[in-house]
Amino acid sequence: MKKILSILTILGLSFTLNAFDMTAFEKACKAGNATKCSILGAWHKDQAIKYGNMACDGGFAEGCNHIGDLYNGNAVYDKEAKEAYIKGCNIDASKQEVGVSMACFSLGLIYYNKEHQYEKALKVFKRSCKYGENSACKNVKYICKNNPSICKK
Repeated sequence: MKKILSILTILGLSFTLNAFDMTAFEKACKAGNATKCSILGAWHKDQAIKYGNMACDGGFAEGCNHIGDLYNGNAVYDKEAKEAYIKGCNIDASKQEVGVSMACFSLGLIYYNKEHQYEKALKVFKRSCKYGENSACKNVKYICKNNPSICKK
């Protein structure tokens, strides 16, 4: 639910921005406001990677997740996607549980499906679950059911 609300909030903000607001968002982003960078990335599709990286580098986990999502699915950019998800998953979640949970979930999918690193997948799925990603909780149960030895550690 938090994930949906977060996406709707970003989308809702982007639909209400006018040219004046965009200038204010760009100034705030350049001044280090990572949230504004992430919103700019959603608004300016042609510059999504630029603004997403600024958001991610500024410590905004949803920005990292957006970058990972942009790269994910293209084998040429697997490394970049994974790096973005790792960065987002490792950000302090105290004020941005949604972004952290999404990045950890996506990273868990890479570890599990592409790299077959089940222990790493379990670790990040647990973190994602902790911050509200229900699919991650299901994946933790699935991994433990099919690989009980790694869940007993």
